[in-house]
Amino acid sequence: MRTSRITLAAAAALLAFTLAACGSDEPTTSTPGGSGGPAATAPAGDDAATAPAGGDCGSAADDIKSVIASTAVDKIDIVGQCTLVRIATTLGEGDKAPAKEICEAAAKVAYTGDINSIRVSSAAGTELSQGISGAPCIG
Repeated sequence: MRTSRITLAAAAALLAFTLAACGSDEPTTSTPGGSGGPAATAPAGDDAATAPAGGDCGSAADDIKSVIASTAVDKIDIVGQCTLVRIATTLGEGDKAPAKEICEAAAKVAYTGDINSIRVSSAAGTELSQGISGAPCIG
Protein backbone atom coordinates (compact mmCIF):
# COMPACT_ATOMS: atom_id res chain seq x y z
CA MET A 1 0.00 0.00 0.00
CA ARG A 2 2.87 2.38 0.87
CA THR A 3 4.49 1.85 -2.56
CA SER A 4 1.28 2.77 -4.39
CA ARG A 5 0.95 6.01 -2.37
CA ILE A 6 4.53 6.97 -3.26
CA THR A 7 3.87 6.16 -6.92
CA LEU A 8 0.65 8.18 -6.85
CA ALA A 9 2.41 11.14 -5.20
CA ALA A 10 5.21 11.00 -7.80
CA ALA A 11 2.68 10.89 -10.64
CA ALA A 12 0.81 13.88 -9.18
CA ALA A 13 4.06 15.84 -8.86
CA LEU A 14 5.00 15.00 -12.45
CA LEU A 15 1.57 16.10 -13.69
CA ALA A 16 1.82 19.40 -11.79
CA PHE A 17 5.30 20.03 -13.19
CA THR A 18 4.16 19.23 -16.73
CA LEU A 19 1.19 21.58 -16.51
CA ALA A 20 3.34 24.36 -15.09
CA ALA A 21 5.89 23.90 -17.88
CA CYS A 22 3.21 24.38 -20.53
CA GLY A 23 2.90 28.01 -19.45
CA SER A 24 0.15 30.33 -20.52
CA ASP A 25 -0.90 32.18 -23.65
CA GLU A 26 0.26 35.50 -22.24
CA PRO A 27 2.22 37.70 -24.66
CA THR A 28 5.96 37.55 -24.43
CA THR A 29 6.58 40.33 -26.91
CA SER A 30 4.20 43.12 -27.69
CA THR A 31 4.24 46.07 -30.03
CA PRO A 32 0.98 48.01 -29.91
CA GLY A 33 1.42 50.58 -32.65
CA GLY A 34 5.04 51.40 -31.98
CA SER A 35 8.45 50.27 -30.91
CA GLY A 36 10.75 50.54 -27.94
CA GLY A 37 13.01 48.58 -25.65
CA PRO A 38 12.40 45.50 -23.52
CA ALA A 39 9.88 45.70 -20.69
CA ALA A 40 7.96 43.30 -18.45
CA THR A 41 4.55 43.79 -20.11
CA ALA A 42 2.95 46.27 -22.44
CA PRO A 43 -0.56 47.42 -21.62
CA ALA A 44 -2.79 48.42 -24.53
CA GLY A 45 -1.72 51.75 -25.97
CA ASP A 46 1.82 51.50 -24.56
CA ASP A 47 4.62 52.04 -27.09
CA ALA A 48 7.05 49.67 -25.37
CA ALA A 49 7.98 46.38 -27.03
CA THR A 50 8.45 43.58 -24.55
CA ALA A 51 10.61 40.49 -24.56
CA PRO A 52 10.81 37.52 -22.23
CA ALA A 53 13.65 37.55 -19.73
CA GLY A 54 16.71 36.26 -21.53
CA GLY A 55 14.69 35.88 -24.74
CA ASP A 56 15.61 36.99 -28.22
CA CYS A 57 12.26 37.67 -29.88
CA GLY A 58 12.05 41.27 -28.63
CA SER A 59 12.70 42.90 -32.01
CA ALA A 60 10.55 40.46 -34.02
CA ALA A 61 7.33 42.40 -33.37
CA ASP A 62 9.00 45.64 -34.44
CA ASP A 63 10.38 43.99 -37.60
CA ILE A 64 6.93 42.67 -38.47
CA LYS A 65 5.24 46.01 -37.76
CA SER A 66 7.69 47.74 -40.10
CA VAL A 67 6.53 45.72 -43.14
CA ILE A 68 2.77 45.95 -42.58
CA ALA A 69 1.23 48.93 -44.37
CA SER A 70 -2.29 48.43 -42.97
CA THR A 71 -3.56 50.92 -40.41
CA ALA A 72 -5.94 48.22 -39.13
CA VAL A 73 -3.19 46.61 -37.02
CA ASP A 74 -3.91 47.27 -33.36
CA LYS A 75 -1.30 45.11 -31.60
CA ILE A 76 1.37 42.55 -32.42
CA ASP A 77 2.31 39.91 -29.85
CA ILE A 78 4.87 37.14 -30.06
CA VAL A 79 3.59 34.31 -27.84
CA GLY A 80 4.16 30.63 -27.16
CA GLN A 81 7.86 30.87 -26.35
CA CYS A 82 8.50 33.08 -29.42
CA THR A 83 6.75 30.69 -31.85
CA LEU A 84 3.48 32.47 -32.75
CA VAL A 85 2.91 35.98 -34.10
CA ARG A 86 -0.51 37.14 -32.95
CA ILE A 87 -1.75 40.23 -34.82
CA ALA A 88 -4.85 41.91 -33.39
CA THR A 89 -6.65 44.25 -35.77
CA THR A 90 -9.60 46.61 -35.92
CA LEU A 91 -11.02 44.60 -38.84
CA GLY A 92 -14.57 43.27 -38.85
CA GLU A 93 -15.63 39.63 -38.89
CA GLY A 94 -15.94 39.53 -42.70
CA ASP A 95 -12.66 41.28 -43.51
CA LYS A 96 -10.72 38.15 -44.50
CA ALA A 97 -9.04 39.63 -47.60
CA PRO A 98 -7.35 42.52 -45.73
CA ALA A 99 -6.42 40.11 -42.92
CA LYS A 100 -4.77 37.80 -45.45
CA GLU A 101 -2.82 40.77 -46.84
CA ILE A 102 -1.61 41.58 -43.31
CA CYS A 103 -0.60 37.94 -42.78
CA GLU A 104 1.28 37.83 -46.09
CA ALA A 105 3.13 41.07 -45.31
CA ALA A 106 4.11 39.76 -41.87
CA ALA A 107 5.25 36.45 -43.37
CA LYS A 108 7.96 38.26 -45.35
CA VAL A 109 9.96 38.82 -42.14
CA ALA A 110 8.23 36.82 -39.40
CA TYR A 111 9.72 33.37 -39.84
CA THR A 112 12.98 33.84 -38.02
CA GLY A 113 14.28 32.06 -34.96
CA ASP A 114 11.53 29.97 -33.37
CA ILE A 115 8.62 31.82 -35.02
CA ASN A 116 6.68 29.37 -37.18
CA SER A 117 3.13 30.70 -37.38
CA ILE A 118 1.04 33.86 -37.74
CA ARG A 119 -2.52 34.52 -36.58
CA VAL A 120 -4.48 37.64 -37.63
CA SER A 121 -7.67 38.33 -35.68
CA SER A 122 -10.62 40.69 -35.95
CA ALA A 123 -11.49 43.40 -33.43
CA ALA A 124 -13.74 40.80 -31.74
CA GLY A 125 -10.87 38.29 -31.54
CA THR A 126 -12.04 35.93 -34.30
CA GLU A 127 -9.24 34.45 -36.40
CA LEU A 128 -9.43 35.90 -39.91
CA SER A 129 -6.19 34.62 -41.41
CA GLN A 130 -3.34 32.34 -40.47
CA GLY A 131 0.01 31.36 -41.85
CA ILE A 132 2.69 28.80 -41.17
CA SER A 133 6.30 28.79 -42.23
CA GLY A 134 6.75 27.40 -45.72
CA ALA A 135 3.11 27.84 -46.76
CA PRO A 136 0.99 30.76 -47.98
CA CYS A 137 -1.37 32.53 -45.59
CA ILE A 138 -4.98 31.42 -45.68
CA GLY A 139 -8.10 33.23 -44.62
